[in-house]
Amino acid sequence: DFGDGNGFSKTGPVPFHIYTKAGIYNARLVTGDSIGCFDTLKFQVKVRGVKAGIKQPKSFYLCSEIIQLFDSSLLTDPFPGDRITRWAWDFGDGSTPSYLQNPFHYYSTFGQFTVRLIVRNTKGCTDTTYTTIHVRGPEPLFNIVSDSIGCAPLTVEFDNISNLVKNWIWYFGD
Repeated sequence: DFGDGNGFSKTGPVPFHIYTKAGIYNARLVTGDSIGCFDTLKFQVKVRGVKAGIKQPKSFYLCSEIIQLFDSSLLTDPFPGDRITRWAWDFGDGSTPSYLQNPFHYYSTFGQFTVRLIVRNTKGCTDTTYTTIHVRGPEPLFNIVSDSIGCAPLTVEFDNISNLVKNWIWYFGD
């Protein structure tokens, strides 16, 4: 059992196993002889690396805001002197990527954007993580307060209940 959740995946005297994620794994070897005696040896496998992380301070942003994203990556069981040396941010809106640890970004439109962060340490280990940024834009809403059916000249009153709007242009279809 290699300790990474893949169960008892190899048998024989010289198996190999590929660990796909960094971490500390409790592996064990069970041996048996021809008369039914068994014994178990347990040992730790340390797979060192880097774990990418994004700390997002808010759940949504307004279209006019400049957003700062924060790296929360960490090293798993680091080598002496190991550190994260490279950050590559893709903001999900087709803009130029950033290679800063904690970049600022301005979204010129509203919507949902998938942000990707790739980090690399001094030993060349990499990891990737994703988060979704929700950018809210103007939400035009209104209610018709008065009767909207009648003879000309008809006066209709509207109640503007829009959100996140600074300017309005009304078109009444006439």
